[in-house]
Amino acid sequence: MDSLSIKQVLPRNTATQTLLAGLMLGIAGDVLFWESAIGGFGLSIWIALMGGAALALHVNASVAWRRQLVLWSSVALAASLLIVLRASVQLIPLLLLVIAMCAIIVLMQASSSSLGDARLRDYLRSACQFPLRVLPGFYPILARLHWQGMSKNTRVLGLVKGAFLAVPLLLVFAQLFSSADANYDRYVSQFVDTIGRAAPQHLLFVLLVGWPATGLLTCTQYQRVPTEPRRPRLGLGGEETLMIMGSLVILFVSFVVLQASYLFGGQTVIGGNTGLTVADYARRGFFELLTVAALTLAVLLGFSSIECSQRILRPLATMLIACVLVILASAWQRLSLYIDSFGLSLSRVFAAAFMVWLAGNLLSFAFTCLRGRERGFASGLVITGIVAIFLVALANPAAVVARVNLDRSFQENTETDWNYLLNLGPDAVPTLLAYLPQLPRQVQCQVANELLFRYDAYEQSNVRDWRTWNYGRESAHNGVMNTYTELFELSGREQARAHFTPRWPQQFALIPLCEPATDF
Repeated sequence: MDSLSIKQVLPRNTATQTLLAGLMLGIAGDVLFWESAIGGFGLSIWIALMGGAALALHVNASVAWRRQLVLWSSVALAASLLIVLRASVQLIPLLLLVIAMCAIIVLMQASSSSLGDARLRDYLRSACQFPLRVLPGFYPILARLHWQGMSKNTRVLGLVKGAFLAVPLLLVFAQLFSSADANYDRYVSQFVDTIGRAAPQHLLFVLLVGWPATGLLTCTQYQRVPTEPRRPRLGLGGEETLMIMGSLVILFVSFVVLQASYLFGGQTVIGGNTGLTVADYARRGFFELLTVAALTLAVLLGFSSIECSQRILRPLATMLIACVLVILASAWQRLSLYIDSFGLSLSRVFAAAFMVWLAGNLLSFAFTCLRGRERGFASGLVITGIVAIFLVALANPAAVVARVNLDRSFQENTETDWNYLLNLGPDAVPTLLAYLPQLPRQVQCQVANELLFRYDAYEQSNVRDWRTWNYGRESAHNGVMNTYTELFELSGREQARAHFTPRWPQQFALIPLCEPATDF
């Protein structure tokens, strides 16, 4: 899609409409976010309203541009719904990053490049411009309003005059109704007291939400950017390219030769050559190898953005990519050994997903940029990243980690870090409850006590706000409440009941007790 073919000339009243839409989004934010966390259905509804406002402002735009707005609004909405679905604190920042990337992509398409023609520098430039477009908020819109024309507009003047005439009449009739009926007087007094106390705070909150919302709406509006003469790109001669890329290839090849023996030699070679145990070998260097692979992709992207000898770059870059793929295979082996020795964790799940994404984009770079076909590579880099985050979130990594570690514990009779499993959050609780009958008695007691401690407090907190409702948290709560009797018996508190009289009903849930009480 050519970005020039869908640029629109903004109508004169777009500034006023954008300002009103921003204020309405501020009011919606006050309803959805006031005295609640920004998440759950409240965030999803607000993003849907933002997408609807952007479409309404572009009702006269081309079909192609409206489709783009629908597409990226839908992706952002899907990310917000995954925040409703999952309660893992490690996933939420990644999903919020997806929402921000959707806004950045819209800004990029509105100001410069179409999705297919965009290069990595276009994404980076839009990411830098994004806060500069959002933070000014209302200010650019106010500067574009035609105040003199508005003062001569009969509709605007009619609204202002009507407001001035309506206010005194409302006050008079409200006073008369209050004098006539005691109940009405009480309601009016409560309303006035509430407005008097909370109105300033709510007004400030509306402005705090509406300010960036207006800035976000301006990101969806096309701006005609004058075409600048193409500046010559920075360049390197053949000698410089050969020295830089050649030295990197020699270094990487020497490392890959060493790693190849470990990849195909197994545990005997690792122990004999390094003097390390398999666990120590797996722990050492994994994230360093991952960093090497990421930096290599950055270096290759840097070379593709400058003028250099392609005849020298292409074969050396191909060799470098092949070496990095072997390095990623070595990192994957280390990760597998680490999981075999210590079990799975969320950080290892995310690292594995990042590794697959990185390997795929290295291959994509080899088949596109190295062959002189840069179109679509940068967008593929971003879109595959968004897809990877979505797939990880849908897989419920906390539940996967709990299930893998528990299966490993049963099959290999190894110790399990129960504190870590319990700290995976609500997403892992249904899995823990399913495996609870198979656990040793003392472990059952510890897990039952911890679940009762957390979800008794959740039950008594009375903070069940629909705006922040979360499927993972609610599933964990319902699972604990449905098995409350069994958990109470496993916790050892049933034996304590005969020896201990609590001062309040929740005191049993606040005192972990994994052995029958004998000293009360």
